[in-house]
Amino acid sequence: MPGPPSVAVAAPPPAHREQGAEDPCAHQPGWVAALAPVLLEGGAHPGGLPFPSQAFVSVTNEETISVWCYTCANLLLFLPALCVFARHLLSGLDAPLGQHVEAFCPRRTTVVPLLPPGTDLGGDGRKPASRPKHLLVFINPFGGKGQGKRIYERKVAPLFTLASITTEIIVTERANQAKESLYEINIDKYDGIVCVGGDGMFSEVLHGLIGRTQRNAGVDQNQPRAALVPSPLRIGIIPAGSTDCVCFSTVGTNDAETSALHIIVGDSLPMDVSSVHHNSTLLRYSVSLLGYGFYGDVIKDSEKKRWMGLIRYDFSVSFLPARHTVGSPRDRKPCRAGCFVCRQSKQQLEEEQKRSLYGLENTEEVEEWKVVCGKFLAINATNMSCACPRSPQGLSPAAHLGDGSSDLILIRKCSRFNFLRFLVRHTNQYDQFDFAFVEVYRVRKFQFVSKHVEDEDSDLKERGKTRFGQICSNHPPCCCSVSNSSWNCDGEVLSSSAIEVRVHCQLVRLFARGIEENPKEESQS
Repeated sequence: MPGPPSVAVAAPPPAHREQGAEDPCAHQPGWVAALAPVLLEGGAHPGGLPFPSQAFVSVTNEETISVWCYTCANLLLFLPALCVFARHLLSGLDAPLGQHVEAFCPRRTTVVPLLPPGTDLGGDGRKPASRPKHLLVFINPFGGKGQGKRIYERKVAPLFTLASITTEIIVTERANQAKESLYEINIDKYDGIVCVGGDGMFSEVLHGLIGRTQRNAGVDQNQPRAALVPSPLRIGIIPAGSTDCVCFSTVGTNDAETSALHIIVGDSLPMDVSSVHHNSTLLRYSVSLLGYGFYGDVIKDSEKKRWMGLIRYDFSVSFLPARHTVGSPRDRKPCRAGCFVCRQSKQQLEEEQKRSLYGLENTEEVEEWKVVCGKFLAINATNMSCACPRSPQGLSPAAHLGDGSSDLILIRKCSRFNFLRFLVRHTNQYDQFDFAFVEVYRVRKFQFVSKHVEDEDSDLKERGKTRFGQICSNHPPCCCSVSNSSWNCDGEVLSSSAIEVRVHCQLVRLFARGIEENPKEESQS
């Protein structure tokens, strides 16, 4: 029988048993295979004692995971590693360590309790969450490299089976199938929705779940000022796309097993969602990037390579500053697990909900809107850092997942060389906002009007005239006739350029817990 891996863990050694003493656990051959579901389900110890009365620890190395009994010092389980990439899962759980099956990640020596389904989890000021028992799984077999189904069957399904989680699987065959299915099926019988694919698949599930929730609550999504109702179901993301931006920004890695473990242990992470309207019509919801100009041209005309020309656009944008949040987009303090800023914003959200009535806000916004006009190469609005393997820091490294705000990034007219310098900054550790031609604001709402507006009678443009008129009269370049770009909304092209955007604080929850603090980040800050 192999001994424990030689890794440093902060755990007490197994209890000493005198030579010749009877083994209280009486381990028999065959327990090695039979104990796996028992450990994850929370059954009985082989010695006949219930699990909370026995103390166990499992030590993980790069290849194996070994579960040891503190009472008899014998090996109970020898399996392929399940937790080697899971960093700090539930490390903030308030519970005696000896009352759970514990796993230690060798790289970070972090406790990973594996609790029975339905167990309430606290910690980090969050609402209690619970391990899911029954999940609805959507698999996109075409996204990324077309490996979604294979990834789920080989890496995720076995873990769900060990955790006694039942699933209903839908392999999508066309675009928007997941969204349409969520409008039709009975979602009350599920504990969560899992999407296997890239950011596009997640967006489908997001739109379907939010739309279904608003329909059930009688909320009109086309009303820009509607107070949207949060969904009771959490969304799990199994990354199988090209960039997996949402997963990378909320978990810190795009590893399928890590995401599966977050789902199994029942993590819960609230996340902001932006609604995008035009003329009192909902266009889309956004959780990552809204991009106009360069980023819109890249996705719309990449085949024609028009984006290589760096077109300068004239537009006006008005925004409502996010005064309820702590910090700024340039404070270099990223959103991490147990984020204080997001917790404080949650309290602010609850106060706003008390003032809401019949799905609408009680009062008009009394804060002063700010207006910016001029020639710009791009405008970006990010609800999260938008980090990915190719850009580890993301478009806005200090953006918060659940603070009810968006980081509005304006790139003014500059040379191609300087714009290239700005883009390169996204791939290294330098501050991408440290340029004279870059402005960044933390906002709650914003409205955008291009100087080339197709709909001359749009309500949004009429409202813009009163706000932008005096300022634009002092800026002759704003009256130039220029080309019109398109909005890139989480990878989808919007049909209208004049939009109204509002951030809905913590509208959805993911099976995640945020990115864990890195000791290197702590030393640098």
